[in-house]
Amino acid sequence: MIRRPKNFIEIMELRKSGVPAYVTNGDFLDEFYAAPNRLKQSFLDDEPPLIKGVEITPSALAQFAAIAEKLAHDYDLHVPEWTSKPIYYLDTPYLAGKPANEYPRELIECLIDETPIEFSKRNLIVTDNILERR
Repeated sequence: MIRRPKNFIEIMELRKSGVPAYVTNGDFLDEFYAAPNRLKQSFLDDEPPLIKGVEITPSALAQFAAIAEKLAHDYDLHVPEWTSKPIYYLDTPYLAGKPANEYPRELIECLIDETPIEFSKRNLIVTDNILERR
């Protein structure tokens, strides 16, 4: 059984072992939401390492920082300093890991209004419920 990640370092280690991003991110969120409030900060503090052999796109890096900042705001936690580094910001808008200009303009315009600020300031276009789990 694969261990579920409790920080961004563990997410990267799982990705190195071949676990897809959608699984690691979802499992991370499940663990975060289930954790007692006193432990939630520890999920966000450690910067995701760049690991040899793990392909990580600029949009994925931006998403890590956006997730950490949004969860910190939502749970009244400290926003980790690593999230403000330039590597976690994109020069052009992205949606679902692809340049936004590859999608219909109407879709982009619709989503821009609902994208949480933690994502939009990094040029990530997402739905307002991006971090919801069911």
